[in-house]
Amino acid sequence: MLTLSPIVAVLRTGFKSVDGVLEAPAQSDLPRALPALFVVPAADTAAPNTLSGARDQRVTFDFSVLVTVAARIGQGQVSDELKASEDRVIELVVGWTHPDASSPVDYVGGRLANVSAGSVTWEVRLRCAYRLRMRG
Repeated sequence: MLTLSPIVAVLRTGFKSVDGVLEAPAQSDLPRALPALFVVPAADTAAPNTLSGARDQRVTFDFSVLVTVAARIGQGQVSDELKASEDRVIELVVGWTHPDASSPVDYVGGRLANVSAGSVTWEVRLRCAYRLRMRG
């Protein structure tokens, strides 16, 4: 797994409220500044080792950015705000390389993550890779 703090730092250049998942409030406690972003590690997937007597594996790191906006029922602006926020996340992160990664971040997809009376959350799914290297 890669550390989340560099991802959070990049996203903070475009958003006021960004935290890692461990800092995320409970769903009932909405952040004061919306849109709010939460960076969530999703999975590590390792390719087979390519060396004999040592270890060199390419590891794919999947992570998500949860984008939460206020649900203003009847105003028709929720989808516009979600789309604008998703576009900004993609603009900031896709193509950027995490300091510990061996490849830039790619966009994987998005999906509706949560709807409540006060907010709507969209998940932006992203991916990059790093090398796991160990001497034998």
